[in-house]
Amino acid sequence: MRPATEPYRSTIGARPAAGPARVLLCSLLLVGGCRRDGGPHATSQPDAKPIERTAERGPVQVTVRVNRDSVTIAEPIELDIEARAEPQVEVRMPRFGEVTAGLSIRDFTDRTPRPDDSPRIWRRTYRLESFVSGEVELPAIRVEFTDHRAQPGAATQTAIESAVDIEPIRVKVESLLEGQFDPQNINDIKDAVTLPRPRSYIIAVVSGIAVAALVAIAAAVWYLRRRRRAARTVRMPPHQWAMLELERLVAEDLIGRGQVVEFYYRLNGLLRRYIELRFGLQAAEQTSEEFLRALQTDDRLPDMFKPLLTEFVAACDPVKYARYQPGRDEIEAVFNAARDFITGTRTPQSEVELVDAAAPQGAAA
Repeated sequence: MRPATEPYRSTIGARPAAGPARVLLCSLLLVGGCRRDGGPHATSQPDAKPIERTAERGPVQVTVRVNRDSVTIAEPIELDIEARAEPQVEVRMPRFGEVTAGLSIRDFTDRTPRPDDSPRIWRRTYRLESFVSGEVELPAIRVEFTDHRAQPGAATQTAIESAVDIEPIRVKVESLLEGQFDPQNINDIKDAVTLPRPRSYIIAVVSGIAVAALVAIAAAVWYLRRRRRAARTVRMPPHQWAMLELERLVAEDLIGRGQVVEFYYRLNGLLRRYIELRFGLQAAEQTSEEFLRALQTDDRLPDMFKPLLTEFVAACDPVKYARYQPGRDEIEAVFNAARDFITGTRTPQSEVELVDAAAPQGAAA
């Protein structure tokens, strides 16, 4: 095991020396690889449309907007809640997080009006994500308000309490694997077709030479890519590497494909590897019991995060070893715990130690 101060390196290809051969190969690849369409791996949703709901009661108008009604698993969703009210009307936005059931909050912004604004505008914008495919329903949104304006004909000024409700909104989260080959959906075999013979012996010889040349070019490209991959090193801070690995794990949609145990193994190994790179603690090679003992005695780990790591291990072990089937809320909780630990312990920019971008190794427990 390397010391924590020694940079980690991976061999993922290096830039070969430039030359005429490389220029020729790149030109051939560009010509051969051009496509007119997005291909089967395109993840954009051309049919996705924005959603907007508006409701009004008395002096308050509420508008809720969702930027897309259909997204892929790794694509962010923007939820915007805007309330407009007349002066002397106090608006109370929904409590933080209660309108985002089934989705993780990546970021949010709040805007409140100044006392002299007219109309007064409250605005809250969430940036959300889901790592489970399927249809997600954002719950009904209720914006409460208190009307302090003088009421016509009233002897005394009495505040009026009321609320504006917006109906639930459904968003479809599609897997990145949809649209690929289905072995049960194969077209019927067509009748045999008689191929025309070459016009002459010269055509046959030229065709053979062309095929041989293409094979040689393909072999050369494969060899150059292997050489480049074998020599290049990629460096980045530990927390940046860990967040990229989390994004890759989400994009694989293991939960949507029913591979829950594999998801837990990968997430546990990823976090152990981050602890090893960030703090120099050999967490990736420890059993759960050894890791929990280290939490109590090792002062390299911040005390404020030790309870979070203890809960993380306690949540992972039943799934990994007892084949416990967690619910969606439990899966999101263990994923968010790993992400919160990574973002909460990232090194200040002036103290960052660069490490490799190699895939995380599985932990011992």
